[in-house]
Amino acid sequence: MNVNKIYIRTHNWLSEFSKKSAMSYKKRMAMYRMLEKMTGEPATLQINEAVEELRLLEVKKDLKSRMWYVYDDVMEQMRSSDADFGKALSKYVPQQDTMIIAASEQDDITVGFSTVIENNKKTSEMRKAFTGALAYPVLMLCVLLMLLYYFSVKVIPEFVQNIPNGAVLSSTSEILVVLANKFNYWFSTLVAVIVVLSILVIWALPNFINRYRKYLEDLPPFNMYRIMIGCGFLFALNSLGRAGFMQIDALEQMIKLAKPYLRYRIEVIMENMADGMDIGQALIESKLDFPDKQMVLELAIQTKYSEEDSLEILSATLAEDGLEVIKRQAQILKYGITVLVFSTIAFLYFSIYQFGMDLSNVK
Repeated sequence: MNVNKIYIRTHNWLSEFSKKSAMSYKKRMAMYRMLEKMTGEPATLQINEAVEELRLLEVKKDLKSRMWYVYDDVMEQMRSSDADFGKALSKYVPQQDTMIIAASEQDDITVGFSTVIENNKKTSEMRKAFTGALAYPVLMLCVLLMLLYYFSVKVIPEFVQNIPNGAVLSSTSEILVVLANKFNYWFSTLVAVIVVLSILVIWALPNFINRYRKYLEDLPPFNMYRIMIGCGFLFALNSLGRAGFMQIDALEQMIKLAKPYLRYRIEVIMENMADGMDIGQALIESKLDFPDKQMVLELAIQTKYSEEDSLEILSATLAEDGLEVIKRQAQILKYGITVLVFSTIAFLYFSIYQFGMDLSNVK
């Protein structure tokens, strides 16, 4: 086997292994734009034909890109399980995109692609703000762990080894001694707790739905997630309404591919609308403050007193309002983690200084 074949195999293996990371915002939007043109007039290709054509564009001289493997996986799912395109694509794109495309497949998928393009433009800044809000605490926690490791392994042991007989240590110095002597136990426990909590939060954001969820949504990142998903949901519902879907029909299509958190809220909204409520009243009666209490009140007032499409009016300002709320909550989270990190640094430096004073006071 020559070097060129080894290179091709390695490249293709890496592309397949990392295919889920291929669908960035830029790639996703480019795919939607191409599919919109290919399934619409004058081309009018079937969706499987359009996907196959896009797949062929992603291979050059036997080198297959990550997107080639995405398209290949989507086509395989559509062939083997009779899944619709929206469902087959669901593991690679946000759930709002999946719901819009899946709903549009029942009528005109070209409209779905134009709708999802518009929806992504409205929500992209919100998603960036949410991702950035989570990235900063993760970075600061890593800094904190490295700092604790350095002090506990490199700095504090130097003081502990030089404690003379008869030395009287202050409480802060005794804490440093414990940190050094029991480092393996407490540090591994701390790392394990942080990892487990991170996994729980990642799982809970789209999946935790029982009655205690509302209390969590007073805190970041759950409140930011609620606003981001809620705004995306209202954008999608408004876009599908403009495309000709009745609200209840759009909700029935969207619920099929929604993740548990959003699915539960759509179910509650549909139950209220089945009792004759409009969308604004249904959101108020749900008592879930979804996507945000003030936004729900605005929607209810516009639905009741405006002759125009209330969702259309609200969506014009929702992106800006939702983004500002997420940024504000992100600042609270950022401030909290910054205070924690710098308080720990201050405590360590103060304790080291006090430790030195304790040793110097020995007669």
